Amino acid sequence: MSSQRDFVGAIPPQEFLDTFMKPDIALVPAPTMDFSRVYTCENNEDACKALIRTLDSSELCPGLKFYLPKLKKRQAEELRADSEKDMDEDTRELNIACHPSVVGRKHKPARSKFPRRNLYEYYNFSTTVLAVNSAVRQDEDPFVDREVRDNATTRSPLLHPAGDTNDEGVFDIGTVEAYIARIQLFNSAQALFLRQHRTRLFQLLLVPRGARFILFDRSGAIVSQRFDYLKTPDTLADFFWRVSNMSDAARGLDPAAVLATQQEAHLFREAIYDFVRACQLSSDNEEKRRMLPDAEHNLDNSDTYPVWTIQVSNSVTGTSTRLVTQKPFAGHAPLFGRGTRAYVAYDTKQQRLVFFKDSWRAKTGCTRPEFDVYQNLQSSGVPFVPEVMYGGDVRDPDGNPQRTIVDAVQAQNASWRLTDTPLYGKIHHRIVQDIFYPLESVADEQELIQALHDTILAIDKTYQALGILHRDISSQNVMLDSRGQCVLSDWDHAGPPDSDEGAVGTMQFMSIRLLFDDTVHNELVDDLQSVFWVLNYVAIVRFAQHYDKLAPGLFEGGGPSQRATCGGDKLLDMCKPTLYAGRYRSAALTALIRDLAEAWTLFVRQQTAPAAELEEDDEPDMLELAPQPKYWLEKFAKALRECDAEKEAARGALEAMEAAVSAEILEEPHVARAGTKRKAAEDVPAEDGRCLVRRSKRLRAQRQRK
Repeated sequence: MSSQRDFVGAIPPQEFLDTFMKPDIALVPAPTMDFSRVYTCENNEDACKALIRTLDSSELCPGLKFYLPKLKKRQAEELRADSEKDMDEDTRELNIACHPSVVGRKHKPARSKFPRRNLYEYYNFSTTVLAVNSAVRQDEDPFVDREVRDNATTRSPLLHPAGDTNDEGVFDIGTVEAYIARIQLFNSAQALFLRQHRTRLFQLLLVPRGARFILFDRSGAIVSQRFDYLKTPDTLADFFWRVSNMSDAARGLDPAAVLATQQEAHLFREAIYDFVRACQLSSDNEEKRRMLPDAEHNLDNSDTYPVWTIQVSNSVTGTSTRLVTQKPFAGHAPLFGRGTRAYVAYDTKQQRLVFFKDSWRAKTGCTRPEFDVYQNLQSSGVPFVPEVMYGGDVRDPDGNPQRTIVDAVQAQNASWRLTDTPLYGKIHHRIVQDIFYPLESVADEQELIQALHDTILAIDKTYQALGILHRDISSQNVMLDSRGQCVLSDWDHAGPPDSDEGAVGTMQFMSIRLLFDDTVHNELVDDLQSVFWVLNYVAIVRFAQHYDKLAPGLFEGGGPSQRATCGGDKLLDMCKPTLYAGRYRSAALTALIRDLAEAWTLFVRQQTAPAAELEEDDEPDMLELAPQPKYWLEKFAKALRECDAEKEAARGALEAMEAAVSAEILEEPHVARAGTKRKAAEDVPAEDGRCLVRRSKRLRAQRQRK
């Protein structure tokens, strides 16, 4: 969700136009406009219709068509489901709309003597370039222009919609109406960023006798000062004039992404259908193939996700290809931040499906570009990491990386700035690699133990060769290839242990130390402890006999404010025998989890307790042993040997059972197969008593009659 710190304001309207909406060519002044019909309307729908008719009657927006959006039932359900993923419970109950009041889309100019009668159209995400939100009540303006002393930032009213804030210096208003209006702005922008490939988005907010310009990107949103469009209609007319004459790249659309042709869309859908069928059908040896969860979700049945063709390249070799993709199967990330989206895409050059990751990396800090990390890993011979086919920073036609711009404006000490919270810049980054499968698709306990054993090897080799940590070991990042071999992916958080970013990682799998104190730096021991939590999670999901008895706090937490609570639950569960006792059928897996839990419990106790309180006995010094990958590798190797012994014992027991069954079958009297024409036979003693003679019941009955 958005908050006050994500909005920058309030920039003067003319400065907004000159900074963010520079025309590609020299433009003549915009035609003179009169927007008075918009102001005289009594409800929102009439105001939107008046705006559209005003624009249609002029030549202000050549190449754009404005309409009132309507949604099909499936579209409404899809939009509502996507928007609610990042909402809290109170916001979800409001059922806030995820579409703007008026939409501007690309349209071939067509002259007509008669005005349009039908101003409604189905929401078209493939051609939308501008979102207009309208409100007829004064209190629905979510922002306020106030002179602020010292650029002080106050408590965000977004989290307190009923008020309970200090009014002095507040940029966004704390009323419920303003809160709803702000969330609607955010939701409509979020829906477009999720379904289109864009760098930024322009919005227009209309309120009674007032308007604001808004620009969204992955670092935040910048809002203009409110201006009276009745007194200064030229300012609003200039906004529409510039939008209609800007290129798609200037409007925020990614030049590397274009709508797919019908043939490309057909190839993509057929490849997805074949992939899903291959996962569902049995292979020749009657074993189920590995499944990619929600692979069919790459196809959109609600008509809200267009099919795109995206040009991607390798920033080192210069090779490129075209990927066809539609809906991300993972990555409903918040609008502000990395915005990671994961796709299964069709590579038109190789004519096969690949994994495509689209994200926005941090512009500054100790983290390196993920593609560069992969190149260093491969050149250093680090095992169990994916091979990247294409990747690097996404560049504009002028060769410059695609960057966020709102953060740069916020960093300026402008006199109009009402907010002082720093925003963090992002750079567009893409990765293309083979499709891998989640760790939960392991065939058995031994394959799980082997995968995590190899994960530790990759962590150790990376630290020795490059001096960096993965810093985000989780069940989503430890994956398997089609043969069941470990692949440690998602190195976008990788960095040195002495970085100044504080604790990094997925909270459910972070070490107890990082959960209790998010200001400390990630160390090698934290990545190693994350492997332990991944082992527990996947073991519980795949092999536990008592899944319902798992403590809910072990892998669940509400957010950053509950990090310490989650860490405390982990510590308690790690000390309990219920973490492993009687939970698994495999004795080797049970013994491994018990051994690891005891070692990590001792480590946490020695780490937190004063030296004087530690018992002076034969306890190993875990403060020295825990940061050594070799120590944990030996435990996993021991478990693998025990798994081999278990399988050998099971194989021997099965062979003995088969031999016993075969012997029993040979000793039993013969019984004819049911359903055959052969009559049931009966064993009768021969006259000499030396053997059994098989005679049918029919022949015996005939002899008895004689």
